[in-house]
Amino acid sequence: MLFKAKKYMASKMTETKSGRSLIVAHFGEAGETILTYLKYAARKFSDKPTARDLKKDMMKLIAKAVLLYTNKVVTAEGATPARGPTLACMACIGDALERAAGGGTCDVPAVAKSIKEAHDALLPLLKPHVREHNWTRLTRVLGYYGAEPFVDKLLHDADYEVERLKLCSALKRLTRPFETELRATSEFLARQLRSRADGLGALVKGPTLAGFLKHDVGNNVFGKWLQESDAAGLQLLEFAKAVEYYKSTANARLRPTRAAQIRDKFLDADGALPALNDASLAAARRASALATSSKPPPRDVFADLEAAALARLGDKFKSSFVTSAVFAELKKEHAALEARAAAAARSLKNAKSIEPGDDDDDDDDTIHHSDEDD
Repeated sequence: MLFKAKKYMASKMTETKSGRSLIVAHFGEAGETILTYLKYAARKFSDKPTARDLKKDMMKLIAKAVLLYTNKVVTAEGATPARGPTLACMACIGDALERAAGGGTCDVPAVAKSIKEAHDALLPLLKPHVREHNWTRLTRVLGYYGAEPFVDKLLHDADYEVERLKLCSALKRLTRPFETELRATSEFLARQLRSRADGLGALVKGPTLAGFLKHDVGNNVFGKWLQESDAAGLQLLEFAKAVEYYKSTANARLRPTRAAQIRDKFLDADGALPALNDASLAAARRASALATSSKPPPRDVFADLEAAALARLGDKFKSSFVTSAVFAELKKEHAALEARAAAAARSLKNAKSIEPGDDDDDDDDTIHHSDEDD
């Protein structure tokens, strides 16, 4: 009962000017600056009522979160699962604001995605302890500020330059206690981007069927291309995957069942597996006979037929896939990923620790807004 009363009072407090003291007490002037300039940005992007409502939602969310934490309803240990995605989100936003403040372009989808992942990690912490109208505030706020059109405007539009600079400066000061963790997170994300770029680069620079089949993205892209353009080729691919799964069966007692499944789906059914050549058809008959045996068939029972299927797939890969629009799109995706990885590496290289006082956030004469609608 006492805790409910505390929540009620904290909520009412956010509706008055004294609500700012709560923000400053827990997050410093930087926290108040972030709320203020997010409101200004929302006012430009939408309108005054929307901006006012969003700030009200943020104030109430902060009040609830502080209360849950100070009353040990949500503990640091209990919040551990959300720590990684939240720090990754802060690092991503901080890096993007720094690049934007310096006149560079930013990866808008990556920022939006990091905000969505932070939302999904934070919501389970809040949902069990507050009523629906309160936890939906989190979805509403992060859904608005994490939407790609808003993120793009904030990071790239000249009309938002003041908001960009203020938010960049304030976020640096707010996250200074986490500077080491945030840098480590940024380094991890940069390594992840580089790894993905290198992996995709290996696919598009020297494309081979074997390389695509071993790579998750490549496998999916090649399979989708076959699905849309070559039904017979898709059957060959599915057969090759089924055989690979069969060969990985460690328990000999399971091999008869799995061999029979391949026989029923790909060998016995009329037209299930496209005709390859006489040798492969003979291999199919031998495999089918072995698959019906009571003894566990050997792992290589489908070897000849698998080789023929892969050879036919290889021909399709070389003659049609590498010249397709799908492959061209994959090359574009790699170029974009390479650019993101390079930008992340440059950002880390150029990053400098900001000494206290270096980025004082005096509300200068650059912009004046009335706070009558707070």
